[in-house]
Amino acid sequence: MRLLPLIREWFGGGAADVTFQQDSAPCHTAKKVKEFIKRKRLRLLDWPGNSADMNPIENIWKMLKDKMNKETVSTTKRQLIERLLDVWFHDQQLKEHTRSMIIQMLERVAAVVKARGGWTKY
Repeated sequence: MRLLPLIREWFGGGAADVTFQQDSAPCHTAKKVKEFIKRKRLRLLDWPGNSADMNPIENIWKMLKDKMNKETVSTTKRQLIERLLDVWFHDQQLKEHTRSMIIQMLERVAAVVKARGGWTKY
């Protein structure tokens, strides 16, 4: 798994210092995922169904796609994967944007709680 080493690289410390957010999508509730979360003693944010979508991943995916499409056109699957990995692991602006979005999660969640699940600026 690359998640935990990436967290250490970006934020220092380890998974014990992080609260993970996920919805109830099948890929998040698979038996292997549940076992991994339990084995690594990961802390999960209680996130009920039909709640506000506060996950910053959509913003991050858009930025990643824009950066991938900006410089070169990938014509093969291998080129696409190589480009994706290159941007994800080496683009400093993407890394800082992702880091900022994750750090803002406390504010995002507090805003949803304050709005009782209603509209927020996020």
